[in-house]
Amino acid sequence: MLAFSPRYLIGNHGAEGVPGFESGVRCRMRAIAADGSKCSARDDEAWRVIPGITLEDKAYSIAFHYRQAQSREAALRLVEERAAQLVPWPRLIHGNCVLNLVPRDAPHKGDALRALLAHSGCERSLYVGDDVTDEDVFRLKLPAVLSVGVDPGPGSAADLFLPDQSEMIRLLDECCDDDRALNRGESPRAGVSRSVYPVLAFRMQCTLVSAFASNCVGS
Repeated sequence: MLAFSPRYLIGNHGAEGVPGFESGVRCRMRAIAADGSKCSARDDEAWRVIPGITLEDKAYSIAFHYRQAQSREAALRLVEERAAQLVPWPRLIHGNCVLNLVPRDAPHKGDALRALLAHSGCERSLYVGDDVTDEDVFRLKLPAVLSVGVDPGPGSAADLFLPDQSEMIRLLDECCDDDRALNRGESPRAGVSRSVYPVLAFRMQCTLVSAFASNCVGS
């Protein structure tokens, strides 16, 4: 699908794909996964009574999906109660009709981005996120990172915002066009509206280290 091979593909909320992270996370995840597998194997689990709840083993995390449940509120309460019984108690990450369970000390997306900047040698990063877990990056306020939230919730710590995911293509196209202009020694186009795309007013010579979007990398 892509015309290039990404240097990094990060999943599981920052715990998967970062050089040096995976072995430690796998060890910590085994304890949760072992208890979590009991949830899947046992037929007498309470959450099985409600149609539409499924359990997914993602190797570095496990996730309860409840989008198809008739009462999503009741389904969420039930899986939260079950997750609270796991030993060791995991970190709960709420998503769009999904409850993710990860080790409490597992690295998050902010940790992952710090590590990628160091590993890649890049001085700057453009980070785009559309999920609540992207706030782990936004709150860092790293000088080397320009953060963009896609349709974020109230109180988001992102530097800049886009209204929805459909704007991502235009954003990346504009960034690429302006980068080519800079490489040719030209000034970026003055016609781009800074009120709509203030991100384009931020000029940087860098490699795009990572753009986390839950629908792209699966977590």
